[in-house]
Amino acid sequence: MDQTPHTAQIAPLGRPLLPTLAAITALSAAAIAAGVAPAATGGAPVEAQAGSPLADLVFVADDNAVENDGCDAVSVFSLRSAEPVFRGHTHISPGRLAASGDFTTILANNTSFMPERFLYLTRGRPDDPDSWTTEGQVFGAAFTSVGGIAITTDGDTLLVATNVQPGTAPADEGVRGAPDDAPSQTGRFAVSKYNLAGLARDGGDRRRWSIGPEIARFRLDDLPAEILVADGGLAHVVTVAQEVVTLDIASMAEAAPRIQMAALTSRSISDPDRLAGAVHASLSTDGRYLVANRWEASGPKINVADLLDRTTWTLAVAPDLGRVGGVALNRAESNPGLLAVHAGSVVAIYDFSAHGPLTELARSGVTASPYGLIGINGPVHSIAWSATGSHVIAEDVTDDRGLRVFAIGDGGSRMTRGLGWKMCTAEGKPDWPNDILTANGALPDVSTPTPTRPETSTPTLTPSATPTPTATATSTATPTATDTPPPSATPTTTLTPRPPEDLYIPLALRERCPPFTIYVDVALVVDASTSMLEKTSQGRTKLEAAQEALTTFVGGMRMVPGGDRAALIAFNDRTHRLQALTWDRPDLEAAIERIEVAPGSRVDMGIHRAIFELVETPTQRDRYLAMVVLSDGRAHLVESEAVIAAAEDARDLDIVMFVVGIGPNMDEDTLRAMAGRPDRYYPAPDPESLTAIYGALSGRVICPPEVYWPGR
Repeated sequence: MDQTPHTAQIAPLGRPLLPTLAAITALSAAAIAAGVAPAATGGAPVEAQAGSPLADLVFVADDNAVENDGCDAVSVFSLRSAEPVFRGHTHISPGRLAASGDFTTILANNTSFMPERFLYLTRGRPDDPDSWTTEGQVFGAAFTSVGGIAITTDGDTLLVATNVQPGTAPADEGVRGAPDDAPSQTGRFAVSKYNLAGLARDGGDRRRWSIGPEIARFRLDDLPAEILVADGGLAHVVTVAQEVVTLDIASMAEAAPRIQMAALTSRSISDPDRLAGAVHASLSTDGRYLVANRWEASGPKINVADLLDRTTWTLAVAPDLGRVGGVALNRAESNPGLLAVHAGSVVAIYDFSAHGPLTELARSGVTASPYGLIGINGPVHSIAWSATGSHVIAEDVTDDRGLRVFAIGDGGSRMTRGLGWKMCTAEGKPDWPNDILTANGALPDVSTPTPTRPETSTPTLTPSATPTPTATATSTATPTATDTPPPSATPTTTLTPRPPEDLYIPLALRERCPPFTIYVDVALVVDASTSMLEKTSQGRTKLEAAQEALTTFVGGMRMVPGGDRAALIAFNDRTHRLQALTWDRPDLEAAIERIEVAPGSRVDMGIHRAIFELVETPTQRDRYLAMVVLSDGRAHLVESEAVIAAAEDARDLDIVMFVVGIGPNMDEDTLRAMAGRPDRYYPAPDPESLTAIYGALSGRVICPPEVYWPGR
């Protein structure tokens, strides 16, 4: 396939297309100028406020019931719970998901390669957790495996990828499909159009449904892997060959020149049709740009297509990402416009700029499902933003889970690991997650009033130059004279001078961190004295609260080979190096669980052991060195001056000290002196606040202001 941008004009396609490219351009330009987001893929706009149940709901599809009990289902989760709101019934291999506008009807295509394919039908009401039910399987068409599926913005029409069967063309294909002389007329795949009102139970089996007659289709040479519904009655189709085809949904006609993006490649799969599950695409908030992954292409990079200018280019992501799987642009009010990327072993958040460069803001390590890499199926390495944009949900089978929830804060620079969701019921085996669907971008923001846009002229984008009309002189009638009344007296306003006052102007500063400029080595130094067995306000020990906080901290680090490293040092009457500097997150998390308490509290020895670990461990690049000490400041067998001196030794070696005070009986004078600066001391009189403190510290340590913004 030619990798250059497709530059063909509409005329060669042999008929007028509706809407024309000029109409698309004007429509999209108006939407961009007005700041209007396109409707969410898969249904009419949701008439729900940000506090509605849809704000928390996440719809998921999973696979592999052959090995794992309770899999092969479409289920519903809430961001507020580790348990599903609804776990669906098993039907073979649900894949890509689509929803009606009100999210009462959920459809999934089938990922298996069985002869008879079907769609998986789930229905319910977002405001009633008990209403969800698996309706069954929808037959009646030659659905492709892992092809695209979408429901239009009016909620009435289904677009789905199908295999073209000889003699099955709808009667109006010559009118609504491609013309007889168009290359796509011979294609073996199609985007088929159905009316959702045609869904009906098929015979006496209440779980068997029929889709109804095919209304129209558009044929393609390559399998349609993604179908993204946009404003203006358009659908953007991304094929496995990374070609973008824009269709007018009403006529099912091609609406603009095609865009040929750079190829998606695989090092192990040669059959392009099986790569459909590796294809991911997402639309920008204004509907102008489409981003798509390139899987295992060298680079690694993503594709960007300008849907107005019909041009394309690639943007590089972090060089250590082995592949680029799921991509999702956030279309909600919280963290707007950020790009989430699933790279198999890493989930990363980027500041998306259409023409680049991409700036990575945060990342977290994950474990990809081993099943999806064998024969793809899928979609694999899926990722999605929550409805409000506050969280990212991603494939992660760590601890035999299936999906992981990450809280995204500070404009994308803070990423906190949260709940792990188990979709299947089989214990001891990882899930096989497929697609993830939310109402991202569909919930209106009601937190702040919308400012009124000033009336200004907006230039209209046009695809080609248009002759400027010549001015024509016209005669204008001269008005007749009329009597004008004499002017009346105008009252005069006298301004009274006011004394000068201070004027305070708010300034919003959004600082960004380029994380690949420098990596971090951090030593986590933890009090393991017997005082850590004291109870918190929630009835657990201070040690248990500290272990949770340390795990949160580690979860926010960029732990990949060559990336951030951490060491774990515990102290009581002696020091214990539980983990040397490493970027192996599971090893660190296991070391955190091995902390054991004993009498004594030699904070000074813990600091000196951490200094040795940071300074003496070989490294291949300059690194930012940091130490986070958790202590109540009450040293045993040594004076507080020795503890403060140890902290000063660390600072003299350019190790940045952060001190977290724990418990109601802290020696705050010693703790503040250890930190050296007020902004590096974090008191936690209630140990239950440790997790929040360490979550914030994780972002502070891996993106240090003193490195990136030294002048502030």
